[in-house]
Amino acid sequence: NLEIVTVTSCDALEVVFETQGLNADGGRQTRLEMQLRTLTLNHLPMLKHIWSGNPNKIFKFQNLCQLKVTECQNINHVFPFSMAKEIQHLQELYIAKCGVEIIVAQDETADTDPLFIFPELTSLSFRDLTKFQSFYGGLHNLDCPVLRHVDVYHCDKLVLFTPKSLNYQEIVPVDTLPLLSIEKLVRNTRELILNSKDVTMICNGQLNDGPIYTLPALRLRCFHDESDKFPSGFLQKFINLKKLK
Repeated sequence: NLEIVTVTSCDALEVVFETQGLNADGGRQTRLEMQLRTLTLNHLPMLKHIWSGNPNKIFKFQNLCQLKVTECQNINHVFPFSMAKEIQHLQELYIAKCGVEIIVAQDETADTDPLFIFPELTSLSFRDLTKFQSFYGGLHNLDCPVLRHVDVYHCDKLVLFTPKSLNYQEIVPVDTLPLLSIEKLVRNTRELILNSKDVTMICNGQLNDGPIYTLPALRLRCFHDESDKFPSGFLQKFINLKKLK
């Protein structure tokens, strides 16, 4: 019945949930339904896996609502493939200052171009992930129908928005596929967060930016280089703008 797990500053910890080598006992036909709702992991420098092996053979973590992982530099991915297909109640995902390259581990036995659906996910935050490249290590589709808050900060290898071209797979390597469609994000959000790279793509006509100009709040950041020129006329397109940060 454990619902909340917090693990902080355990310098030697390599695995949080060890499932590798476990067998379903007593010939149990159904998997054990875990009640875990909130998992917080902070400053675990040796952490390699949150879930080892294939946890779905024995356990169901379908009740997970909130996952926060910070300062875990040794971790490569967050979810095993089979688990990512089942966590339908996930509402918030926050990953910061980690060695994460992808969110979902690649599965060679999985269907090509898998679909990941998170029907309740409202908040997605990726901050200071210098190795982060893509949600999944191959062609895939990500569907988050109620996503309202997206905060991507200093993830320089990540392509955030899908370019206009239908053949965007040819524009970027398969392991750095864009995270989201800007049209789908704008459908639910009230504040749009853009960095200098995003603004440049918009002004160069690389993104389908039509829907963004009706939003009431805009946050701009990461214009670090002196050569970054703020495009004149960009702000004037936001006809309903009430809040600028």
